Amino acid sequence: MKTIVFLFFLFWAGMVLGQDQKSFKERNSVALDCFVYTAAKKKTDSVVRKNIKYSANRQIISFEEDTLKKQPEERSFVTLNESETGIDAGSIITANLKVVDKKIMIYPWYFNYNSKTNKFFDENDVYIKMKDRVNYGFPYRSIQVGLITLPVKWYMDSKIGNIETSLNAMINVGYKFGNSRFVKLPNEEKPREYKTGFSVNGLAGISKIELDENNTSLSQNGIAKGNVAAISLGGSLGYHYNDFTLMIALGFDLPTSNRKNWNFNGVPWLGLGIGYNFLKFN
Repeated sequence: MKTIVFLFFLFWAGMVLGQDQKSFKERNSVALDCFVYTAAKKKTDSVVRKNIKYSANRQIISFEEDTLKKQPEERSFVTLNESETGIDAGSIITANLKVVDKKIMIYPWYFNYNSKTNKFFDENDVYIKMKDRVNYGFPYRSIQVGLITLPVKWYMDSKIGNIETSLNAMINVGYKFGNSRFVKLPNEEKPREYKTGFSVNGLAGISKIELDENNTSLSQNGIAKGNVAAISLGGSLGYHYNDFTLMIALGFDLPTSNRKNWNFNGVPWLGLGIGYNFLKFN
C-alpha cells in the first residue's frame, strides 16, 4: 500500500512540476483563398460642418465641425491583382494568427525577396471573417524547449527490481507540429482557440542512481550501496493539447562510476511524463 501511495505521489508531482514547454513563434500555414479579406490600415476621415448659423445676408457666422469615420473598403484577396500584392491568390504563406473582433487576423512572416508583398501587408489588414459553427484549422510547426520529469522509469529487463522512482529532470528540445484551430459558437461571445499537435524530442540530463541490494544483486563485485551520478540520454514522442502534454520516452542512464556494479548498465528504460503548463508567458 505504501508503494502505491508513493508511486501516486511521484506521478502527481511529475505532472505538476513536469513539462514546462516553451515554443518559439509558431509558423502557421495559411492559404490566401476566397475566405481571406483585406482592408487598408490607413483610414481617411471626412470633416463636415454642422449647426451652421447664417447672417441676414447669408454669410456664415458660426459652425461646428464633426469628423465622419470612414470605413476602409473591404476586398476579397482573390479579386486583387498580383501587380498590387506581389503574390498570387491561393498561395500558402507562413504567418502568426490572432483572433480580434471575430476575425482571424493574419500576420505574415517577412518575405525576404519580395518587397512589394511586404509593403502590401504593412499597409493592409489581412483576415478571415469567422462564421458560426465553422472550425477553422491551420497547420503549424515550431521548435520547443522545455523541462521534463519522468517520475517512473521502467528498465526494459525481466529481472526483479527494474522500476526506478525519482524526480530527475531532463532538458527537452524538439520539433513540434500540429493544428491551430478556431471556432465561433452562436451562444458564446468570444471564439474558442485550441491547439493539438505532436512532437519529436531529444532528451539530456543528469540524474541520480541509488545503488542498493535490489539493483546491484547481479554484480560479480558484490552488492554496492550509495548514490551515483548518471548522464541520462534519450528521445521522446509527445502529444499536446493546449497546455496539456503527454510524453513517452526511451533512453539510457550512463553511471559516472560503479557502472559494472549496476544491474541495468546498458539496459534501455521506458518512461512516461504528463505535464500541464500553469505558467503563462507572452
